[in-house]
Amino acid sequence: MTEMEIRQVGPEDHQAVQDLVRIMTEAESFENAYPTSHTPQETREALRNRDPSRCGQAFLGHVGGQAVVSGSFELPLNDNTEKAWCAVHVSPGDRRQGHGTRMAEFLVGAARDRGRTTLMTSVGYPFDADESHPDRRFAAKHGFGFSQAEVHRVLTLPADVEKLRQLATAAEPHHRDYTFRDFVGLPDESILEDYCILLNNILVDAPSGKLEFEEGTDTPATIVERVASLADAGRTLYTSIAFDAAGVPVAHSQLVVPAHDPGNVYQWDTLVRRDHRGHRLGIATKVRNLEVVQARHPDRTILHTWNAESNGPMIAVNEAMGFVPARYEGEYYRNL
Repeated sequence: MTEMEIRQVGPEDHQAVQDLVRIMTEAESFENAYPTSHTPQETREALRNRDPSRCGQAFLGHVGGQAVVSGSFELPLNDNTEKAWCAVHVSPGDRRQGHGTRMAEFLVGAARDRGRTTLMTSVGYPFDADESHPDRRFAAKHGFGFSQAEVHRVLTLPADVEKLRQLATAAEPHHRDYTFRDFVGLPDESILEDYCILLNNILVDAPSGKLEFEEGTDTPATIVERVASLADAGRTLYTSIAFDAAGVPVAHSQLVVPAHDPGNVYQWDTLVRRDHRGHRLGIATKVRNLEVVQARHPDRTILHTWNAESNGPMIAVNEAMGFVPARYEGEYYRNL
């Protein structure tokens, strides 16, 4: 077996960042009409680790002086600290040579060294792929069990404005006691403390398959730092928030527009607090936010979203808006 040297990628090592992004993009583009890997600018900012709630690291495996495989993981620092997320990417032309296996073994060891006991990853595959698909077999070979399936859906932009207006009008009678506000970048400082309560629910409210998560620990300070880091990566965050009669944030929907990734828009969280569900706040905030974004970015052509296959209510909202399925993203885990 050919000897491999694995090196950590620093944010200022421009050649290494370029190699990292190249390998990830080539791997994610295989059998996938809608790849969503990060750009070099986004990757450099992520590796600077300015968000105090998490730490990300990336690695390249070199054979004969050439980068042939990438690996990465992300470690939560304030909550769910027994967990780590990892990813291995090999360009299609460099597969079947053991490169991915050596990187996977390295990441498992690195996670153990950092005291993590649950390692998670995601595997993309076509809808007709069963457990014999090469990427699914790779995960199983390295001890990862299937947790749940997420579906990557896409919406062609600009979305049908008349359809969006009809959805908003139909939902409106259900939330007349609520008010809505839209934000670009950081929401107003005056609401951040209450807004954190909503944000920290996402880990326990979102479907998580066979895994359990504890509530998040975001604070106003971590939100400020995260949004600043997003801006430095060239990503603009758009948020529509619903407020109850007391002015407390109880639902939101987020969209991210990346400056260095032309054409794409990414749906991030859409969340409604449990005690305010049934008022169609999810569809109201999603539609409102999309109207804002596509009016400001008429050049964008695709909106991406991911939902657990078991999340029937959100899937129904997405289908009503016109999203169509693109592929599966299987979530896998390994107990170390």
